[in-house]
Amino acid sequence: MVPFNRRELSVEQEEVFTEHIEQCPDCREELEICYIIEYGLEDAEDVAVDDAEAAALIEQFDFKGLVELKINESNRRIDVYKIYSKVMMTFVFVADIFVILSIIWWIMSQL
Repeated sequence: MVPFNRRELSVEQEEVFTEHIEQCPDCREELEICYIIEYGLEDAEDVAVDDAEAAALIEQFDFKGLVELKINESNRRIDVYKIYSKVMMTFVFVADIFVILSIIWWIMSQL
């Protein structure tokens, strides 16, 4: 759970983790407890969070909302990664086709 919160998981690991957290109420509750320990026991001034929405949830002690926010952010990152991967695969495929056609054209011109 700590690597998830610190964004240290690979995209594949993060996808497996978020899918599990979305389906398993016990683990979801455990993640909420981790956030309570990490953020709820600190003074508001000592908590350093880049995201204003997350900071507001922490300030309100809405750790269920924070879990939901983190899962949604993770799902958006995963979706962006999947789109990026598809675009890159398409680009590589088109480049491969171009190379093959260039080789065929070169061979045909040599005959």
